[in-house]
Amino acid sequence: MMSQSYILSKSFVGHDQDVKVVCEGSESLIFSASRDGTVRSWNISKESTIKPNIYSMHSGYVNSLAFIRCSEKYPNGLIVSGGQDKLIAVYDPYKYVEPDYVLIGHQANVCALHATDNAMIISGSWDKTAKVWKDWKCLYTLEGHSAAVWAVLIVDENRFLTGSADKTIILWLDGIQIGLFKGHTDCVRSICKISDSEFSSCGNDGVIRIWTFSGEQILEMTNGRSFIYSLSMLSTKELISSGEDRSVKIWKDGKCIQTIIHPAVSIWSVAVLKNDDIVTGGSDGIIRIFTRDQERMASKEEINEFNKSVASYKISTNNLSHINKEKLPGVEALQKQGKKNQVIMIKENNTIEAYQWDVSKMAWNKVGEVVDVAAPSQKQIYNGQEYDYVFDVDIAEGSPPLKLPYNVNQNPYEVAYQFIQNYQLSIEYLDRIAKFIQENTKKIEIGEQNSFIDPYSTGRYIPGQSCSESSEPSKKILPHTSFLSFKQINIFGLIQKCMEFNSVFGKSEHKNISLNPEEVLTLETIDKYLKDPKGKSLTKNMVLDSLDLIVKLTNIWPYDKRFPGLDMLRIFCERFEETSSYKYGTKSIIDIIIEGGLSNDSLAFSEKIIGNNIMLSLKALVNLFERDSGRKILYQNLDKITTKIFNIYNILFNRNIKIALGTLYLNFSVLFYQLSSTQNAINFIEPIFQILLKDDDSECIYRTLIALGTILHTLKESKYIYTDRIQMVTQKCKNDFKESRITSLIKEISEILH
Repeated sequence: MMSQSYILSKSFVGHDQDVKVVCEGSESLIFSASRDGTVRSWNISKESTIKPNIYSMHSGYVNSLAFIRCSEKYPNGLIVSGGQDKLIAVYDPYKYVEPDYVLIGHQANVCALHATDNAMIISGSWDKTAKVWKDWKCLYTLEGHSAAVWAVLIVDENRFLTGSADKTIILWLDGIQIGLFKGHTDCVRSICKISDSEFSSCGNDGVIRIWTFSGEQILEMTNGRSFIYSLSMLSTKELISSGEDRSVKIWKDGKCIQTIIHPAVSIWSVAVLKNDDIVTGGSDGIIRIFTRDQERMASKEEINEFNKSVASYKISTNNLSHINKEKLPGVEALQKQGKKNQVIMIKENNTIEAYQWDVSKMAWNKVGEVVDVAAPSQKQIYNGQEYDYVFDVDIAEGSPPLKLPYNVNQNPYEVAYQFIQNYQLSIEYLDRIAKFIQENTKKIEIGEQNSFIDPYSTGRYIPGQSCSESSEPSKKILPHTSFLSFKQINIFGLIQKCMEFNSVFGKSEHKNISLNPEEVLTLETIDKYLKDPKGKSLTKNMVLDSLDLIVKLTNIWPYDKRFPGLDMLRIFCERFEETSSYKYGTKSIIDIIIEGGLSNDSLAFSEKIIGNNIMLSLKALVNLFERDSGRKILYQNLDKITTKIFNIYNILFNRNIKIALGTLYLNFSVLFYQLSSTQNAINFIEPIFQILLKDDDSECIYRTLIALGTILHTLKESKYIYTDRIQMVTQKCKNDFKESRITSLIKEISEILH
């Protein structure tokens, strides 16, 4: 039986920071991406036995997500994710491996994605461009916006829409701009296709606009002043929006017919499932599903718990000087019938409470308590505009502090990003600056407008305030300046395999190397904390104890039983600072990795066993590049490493090893470029030529070409002695691979030599 109103169906808890985006996957899975650096899958079917998974493909925030539906070619479908590391990862949701494809080209945070069933992808970035990808190569780079591209949509095979922080929307045909839509008075955040002739958009101006593709605005729906972050559409043609006022709204015929208030500041994303259930993700890190179908509604206890969390949410009165507390009505105001979605404030026992009218129940629901917060005694003037705070930020010793203005009704991350752009700072400062703002201010919470007194009406949009803009993009990929890593792990399978091997050892001649009770306890600790993608709760002593155990698993256990330990070591190299400086007797972490999977006595085993151990050892080396201490130990042991890795191609070379080795060469090329290490760069040229001349995998070729191009930038004038060889190698790659991403790289390499 169907209800007119949406009611809570399920809640999923797991992310430890904001959920930035949610999307539908297969019949039984939904996906979410978060500021905690992970993408997660969630099982929404009672019948399905598929377990939720964590995909740690990115370094930094994951801000965008799309799903390529299941097909004969991709029976499990494909997840597409983008984030702060400028990369787009494409991967199978049911395989615990690294991405099938990594799309490289953006020069800043990838903040928007959309994909079609035939695997066409469009991405938007802070670098002011959008890119259209087909067959895993860049088909078009869409340049025309003057600020970050925060919204993208594939209209059909040839037409694309992009929305930007420059307040405009552009329609593209085969990479050429054919339409410009102006109307929003602040940044455009989301675009949703309604029909073959119409689409909708929303943004920081708190307005949803309906447009025809010919350029006419035919409808305008307002959300007061609150930012609107996300749009989606039901099969009934009702629009769904989410935003900064704690709510998701359902719109029909230009009017809001339901508001679902959440116990969170921001609802960053909303998506619609095939059955018209709604999925939301917000700043409290929780994914929620709401339904109109009574069979899928949560239990009364769960619904009551959700309503209590909404009712107990604190709403600050800071910056709401127009509210006269003494004139607020008492509980008697709740005896009067309200209007749909109306919010009122009452005063009871010196406490101000906010209530919303529920039409389905014909009753007032408490949606929060309004509390006073400390505020600065008076506004401060900066550049002719009033602010609640103007902070002095010291970036460099000896340099004057930089001014950071902030109003309590602004999003700290938005302000931090604009501050970074204004002063041309590294994007790495984003999280620190936002946290500084949060810790030194009290934030206003914004909600629903109504005809009575509304505690949420002070909006986020300030007329005349500039939008966040990104620095001028570079069209070049070379030289590459950031390090890649391998983050994904199947922790359940890894621990299970260790325990399986240990059980066998306990009943065989290898009993002396089986795990003792203390080591089993350490393994259980690793299991617990590796499920946290950031490993935040693992203390230094716990890391060192874990590494002692990992040495046993990788250096003492038989070679054919080492792969789960090497997989564990790979993750420790990426997550924990202590790994780089760890020593086991006289063995450094480099010695441990080499002995674990790259030792000379491994050739007696099967190709599969050798391949797994080599691949995992290479990936462990790759992951050491994540930290300064790791890069230092790699550089100090360069001769020892190259002695092993330069011969790998002659031993065994499956696809996983190819990509791992190509990535290792890429990371070393970036390190040499940063250190201006010419001689070391020269030493890598011949091994790179070997791959480029013999390999047949496009992803490996792509990464190795990036390594070659970056090394050429390091060599400067001495690069010209390799001109003939490079021209021969790149011509072969050009003949063998027709992907535009590869031909574009070859063109860049050719330009370096001229």
